[in-house]
Amino acid sequence: ATIPLAPSEQAQPRLLNKAHVLARAGAYAVCFPLDEDVERLRELEREYVVDHANLLEAEPWYGKQSPSDWCGLVNVILEEDDSHQAIRSIVHGRTPGHSTLACVRVRGGGVVSKVVGYVHIHRDGNDLDVSHLKVDRAYQGKGLGGLLIAGAVRTALRINWDMRQLKLIVLQRNERAVQLYSRLGFVDTSTSQKRVRSGSSATIAWRHMARVMHESIETFAEACEERVRS
Repeated sequence: ATIPLAPSEQAQPRLLNKAHVLARAGAYAVCFPLDEDVERLRELEREYVVDHANLLEAEPWYGKQSPSDWCGLVNVILEEDDSHQAIRSIVHGRTPGHSTLACVRVRGGGVVSKVVGYVHIHRDGNDLDVSHLKVDRAYQGKGLGGLLIAGAVRTALRINWDMRQLKLIVLQRNERAVQLYSRLGFVDTSTSQKRVRSGSSATIAWRHMARVMHESIETFAEACEERVRS
């Protein structure tokens, strides 16, 4: 898929603020992002769109989809200015019920060298909805998706929120993501179909998954941290 947007500039290295850390394993940490991370978060968001498009490359209608269609498929804003404004609003806590967390690689001395993933979450009653979860392609296969989930659930502890269930929707074709969520204890609750936006009447299958928190949040988060590989 072609999303004709230039890569962002990487934020300057900085010291990791331990007060912002929600999960940690080896050289990686999940923390609240800063304003200077907005550009990098947007770059990863664009890659998230392309990842989903690539999973559907064999479909006969693939070439008829526009960048707007692909963004709409995964509820990502196409326009750069609007997207930056939306991300920045969440980072600064101005969008009630929504949070974005960053997964960062940490060098010696606690220096943050790169944002390598993010998760966007939404609080819905007693449910924590995982809207987007993305790990940079170069860092996949290390368990960082689980580390992001660990950080996500610990947000409930920060605000003393009675979270009872995690839920998410995942592209049925995304077998790697389905396997991750299954290993973390998510189970299927239903399926749905989303119509292709341009050039076809075909539909795309999505799996709705959920995980009831039978154990404490801290016990679950620690189990996720233990899965990370350096």
